Amino acid sequence: MKENRFDLIFNTHQNWKDTRYIQHTYNYFGLDFSTYNDTEKVDLIGPKEDFQREISEQFLKFDNIDCVMLKQPFGIIDWVSPPSDYNFLKNLTSHIVEYYPEAEIIEEQEISDFAKSRLTDAYFDTQLSLLSQELAFTSDFFFYSNPSTWSANVVLERLAADKFGEEMILDFEMPDEDNCDLGTRLGRKDEFDVFPLVSFAGSGNTWTRMLLEKSTGIYTGSIYNDKSLYEDGLFGEYTDPTDGTTLFQKAHNIDDKNISSAKGYLFLIRNPFDAVIAEFKRRKGKGHTSSVSESVFKEDDWIKQGTQFLGWWHNLMLKIISKKKENKVPMHIFFYEDLKINATREMAKILDFVESQKYYAVPDRERRLQCLEKSLKETEKFHRPKAPPSFEYFSNAMIEKGNQLINEVYDLFEDNELPKFEKKRYLRTKTLEE
Repeated sequence: MKENRFDLIFNTHQNWKDTRYIQHTYNYFGLDFSTYNDTEKVDLIGPKEDFQREISEQFLKFDNIDCVMLKQPFGIIDWVSPPSDYNFLKNLTSHIVEYYPEAEIIEEQEISDFAKSRLTDAYFDTQLSLLSQELAFTSDFFFYSNPSTWSANVVLERLAADKFGEEMILDFEMPDEDNCDLGTRLGRKDEFDVFPLVSFAGSGNTWTRMLLEKSTGIYTGSIYNDKSLYEDGLFGEYTDPTDGTTLFQKAHNIDDKNISSAKGYLFLIRNPFDAVIAEFKRRKGKGHTSSVSESVFKEDDWIKQGTQFLGWWHNLMLKIISKKKENKVPMHIFFYEDLKINATREMAKILDFVESQKYYAVPDRERRLQCLEKSLKETEKFHRPKAPPSFEYFSNAMIEKGNQLINEVYDLFEDNELPKFEKKRYLRTKTLEE
């Protein structure tokens, strides 16, 4: 910390008066904007306007304060604000120093009191504004309010002095509604619980993770360490699935010790015949998105492995039913086929579920879902329909076995009041000749 210098000057003017500014601020710091409208905290004395009270309440929450101070441990902070914000900032200050007594916070009221005997009465407001402006110029960091001309003057002065960039002038500009570069982040350590995304291999887990990351803005993790997925942009792949930095964690095995402390589950289910084909291709190829020739289904190991995979799918379904019977943690079941029809709708259902469980609420939910829909439509324009198989990959014995398992699982799901798949679309018709 530099002597006689502020570490941070924060211009509050107008930032608090528009929900989108507040949301933009929260997103920058990785704060949970969903709590913005939470009015269950104690009613603070001082702020007269609802938006001021609500903001004050948010800074009562330790996690929010902790996030800001750990990310940038400021020593001296000056709130630059119009007189209408004084009471609000006084409350805000008292709650920050409660958790961080080492932080020295200067309110503009103090500067005003100090300057009263030193400035001309007739021009006091103007001179005080200029004094605050010069203090903002000398600070190491300046957070500014985009529509404020006062902030604009400080920005121009700092730019002229080449204090932009390294000095981190942060623009709380009104978000561009057409800009879908919303960003994705890892959580802070222990920010999230273990909440696995479980599926049988080949069921679209990788694609679902990408959808979840676009919809939530939080990276997903995995109990595996798949280098190819990390290189494809799933940057939560190498994290510890139990360290709380990822929102959901990929798993194919419900009994894996890494997810034993799960607080809830997302279960993704796909037609077992299609999932088995996808998984066999993946194993024969070089990754999740590689293509292989149909000839692999004529190789000697296909019948044995394919039949084994069908059994593994069935075992996972039975474990899902067991989890439902235990009724210890919440679970949400969704189907790959529904994702293909309307991925945005299915993501909205998942967000509804995790919000209802008070696990996580996406701060910019509607905008993210709109951007997801836009992205999917753009992708669809360039999507080439896959050519149908030139022959039936499954033997009649495999089809009979698979259909038997599908019928059994469907009935068990119905008996246990679990969401059901469209059985007619899952069952496979035997071939006349083999």
